[in-house]
Amino acid sequence: MLAPLATALRLLFFRVSREELLGFDNRHLALGLLFTWIAGVGRHWDHVDVTWHQKLGLHSVGYVFVLAALLWAVAWPLAQPGWTYRRVLTYIMLTAPPGFIYAIPVERQFGFEDAYMLNLYFLLGVSVWRVALWFQLLHLLGRLHLFQTIIVALLPLAAIATYAAIAGKVSDLFIGVMAGNRQVTVTDGVKQFLGMFVMLSFLSLAVTGPSYLGMLVRAAIHRHQQRQSISVADTTSSEED
Repeated sequence: MLAPLATALRLLFFRVSREELLGFDNRHLALGLLFTWIAGVGRHWDHVDVTWHQKLGLHSVGYVFVLAALLWAVAWPLAQPGWTYRRVLTYIMLTAPPGFIYAIPVERQFGFEDAYMLNLYFLLGVSVWRVALWFQLLHLLGRLHLFQTIIVALLPLAAIATYAAIAGKVSDLFIGVMAGNRQVTVTDGVKQFLGMFVMLSFLSLAVTGPSYLGMLVRAAIHRHQQRQSISVADTTSSEED
């Protein structure tokens, strides 16, 4: 298990290679599953109002399979060979360790306002780290160029955030990082932050959505032209024979 652990550490600190990603096996998958389970347990270990499957970390384990499917599907039409659901799932699971920080019960050490802001900083730091790791996956395993990487990386994030905004669950995304005390009073500062988050989500989706569709169309045209070229080449070769 030492080799997969070393790979996971290189992955987390942006030192992993494409060959290592292509070499993911059952050991990496098992390690990622362990990481995900630990993160899930740590996130809810001192919450008093969560379900039993959240308490046991099973909610996080189930969620990561769905998230990996979404991320795999978004990039699949544009990615190069090697972009498989199993590799994406393993990679996403191996990015769980930054979430271990959510297990720190800061509410027991600080007042509510300070604890809430500290948890938001934790969330921001972990989110930026994981998004950067998502960029790394698209670049190394998907072989997407820079513009494709930016659009494909941001599209699912913008879509999830926009859905949360429409469903009125934006505050839950941030309040959910709180451990222990879940009786949250949203202050004016937090309201401004959430409002800015909603606005940026809509703007991001308005840009990434059409751009993604345009890339799909171009990719489809390119594949069609390649098939035509191959067909013409085969026809010419047959006539020469």
